[in-house]
Amino acid sequence: MPSEPHERDHSEVQGECRRTRLAESGLARVDACECGLIQIHIGAITLRMEPAALDQFVSTLEQALRAQAKRRFDESAPNVHAFGQRQAGDA
Repeated sequence: MPSEPHERDHSEVQGECRRTRLAESGLARVDACECGLIQIHIGAITLRMEPAALDQFVSTLEQALRAQAKRRFDESAPNVHAFGQRQAGDA
């Protein structure tokens, strides 16, 4: 028995469930299903989730993007410890 009621509803009407395209890029497509689920298609993978779960998923991706941007910035910043240190032979 499915754990989520929408999983059951979707599987019962899968052949008849109409979808509306919300967004599309070269990498992914996002559809809203008439049963209430959001479908994210990435290549051969399809994620089906409730709209509230999509909100949490997007929030998690945004956190990951911010962390990755900070990580890249930290890696590209000059090493603070290297400044001000004298090298052998400096006056």
